[in-house]
Amino acid sequence: MQIVFFHWNKNNGPSISRSFQPFINELRKRQEVQEFFVPYSGSSPVNLLRNILFIHRHRTKTGINHITGDIHYGILGLIGAKSVLTIHDDYAIVKAKGGIIGRLYKWLFWIFLPVKLANKVVCISESTKVKIDRLSHNNKTIVIAHHVAGRGFVNTPYLFNKECPVVLQIGATYQKNLETTIKSLQNIKCRLRVIKKMTEEQHLLAKNLGVVYSNVFDLSDDEILDEYIKADIVVFPSLYEGFGMPIIEAQTMGRPLITSNLAPMNWVAGNGAVLLNNPEDAAEFKSCIKRIINDDVFRKSIIEKGFINARRFDINKGIEKYSEIYKKILC
Repeated sequence: MQIVFFHWNKNNGPSISRSFQPFINELRKRQEVQEFFVPYSGSSPVNLLRNILFIHRHRTKTGINHITGDIHYGILGLIGAKSVLTIHDDYAIVKAKGGIIGRLYKWLFWIFLPVKLANKVVCISESTKVKIDRLSHNNKTIVIAHHVAGRGFVNTPYLFNKECPVVLQIGATYQKNLETTIKSLQNIKCRLRVIKKMTEEQHLLAKNLGVVYSNVFDLSDDEILDEYIKADIVVFPSLYEGFGMPIIEAQTMGRPLITSNLAPMNWVAGNGAVLLNNPEDAAEFKSCIKRIINDDVFRKSIIEKGFINARRFDINKGIEKYSEIYKKILC
């Protein structure tokens, strides 16, 4: 069976393709696999058309074409071919610009037409499925979590630095809620490490509050892994996600994790994390960080529960479920 994966443009960052990489690497051992990144980013009609034509040129006519996320409109380049679409969230609609016209444009090309034209639509969590089903009534959506920590993400024992722990946050965009992280760390002796480019306002906030921090971005997979190894605590107080890969990565590495008590983060984390009932409450956040720093028994318990929870996301389960879909479509 030939399977062709289409990813969003590399300039958008590695998060979606990176979440699929362990899955694709394992699938290569069993099937003929190709991967393509569309050449254009952004949502202008011209770039949509260019990417659709690119996908059309590189599609397989006899196997399965799989759009891995975000570029849902790419299904238009697969008309007449067998296709699977993975949807991570409804963020395109939530953050659509241009008022009603902008929302209609995103709904048409990111939700309605892709869902209508794809042979099968896979949502990465139940909460994503609920959102997509509200936007497009259909009988095609199912839930498969293909996520698993990548190469090198294994239990890495370390000596927790109680005097000045490194607090790692992945992400700096609005929904990642970095501002609350910064506020919660005021007057806590620690070092904040942020992966993804921070805004000028975020830099200014950290400096004004006296938070010691550093910011890196455009890292390779190996460099990101190294950031987890160096971290004492991982925080992921996101307001909005389709899944939340840093949750599984932190738990697999054996790092205490703080994340949001919101779907799907709470579902992904299970009981292997400290859950923030209000991720925008800096006082609650600060209290959780202090407890992880000061309570050795509690911290070790969170780490152990994280190990157990991460086992739920076994790569073979995802491959079996996707392979079943591929076979049914080709029959």
